[in-house]
Amino acid sequence: MFTQFMGENGKYNSLAGSMRMVQKAANKYNSQYSTLNAPLYILNDQVRQLLALEPAIQPTLTTAHQMDLILTTLGTMESLESIPSWHDSLAALFPNIKAKQVVGLLYGRPFDQDGHFLIDSSADKTFGISIDDILKVPIRVAVVNNKFKSYAVAAALRGNFLTDVILDEPTATKVLASNV
Repeated sequence: MFTQFMGENGKYNSLAGSMRMVQKAANKYNSQYSTLNAPLYILNDQVRQLLALEPAIQPTLTTAHQMDLILTTLGTMESLESIPSWHDSLAALFPNIKAKQVVGLLYGRPFDQDGHFLIDSSADKTFGISIDDILKVPIRVAVVNNKFKSYAVAAALRGNFLTDVILDEPTATKVLASNV
């Protein structure tokens, strides 16, 4: 079964939309899937907490807590800024974080070059399962084919956010040159 474990990234008219990716992968393998009909970020803490209890959302989150493999990619501030609703809300989403600190985004959360998430759980506006639960998933694979994300890959490896990475040759070469 394929399960969306984070809210929708907001790329509704793109094949890179979270729900579409889950549906497409499940269809490819004639499998069942479960999606989250909610945004990736929800500013209001009470809304975020109560939405997780909704009957239409709860089964997906329950299934997500049983994952044994995550397949993901890395984001950048540029990719987040390309989505109007997130671009307009960056200060509220990531208070006290300067864009220059962010080397990448993984699981909806920004991290720095040393492999540290820049948001603690009390300030996290991400909708889905917690970062602690994500990091308990035994296999966490990122697929990256963009050499401009090599610093983010290296930092994610430093932080042990991933167990495996699948890279194209230019990205792998650049990651190796960064002295992970």
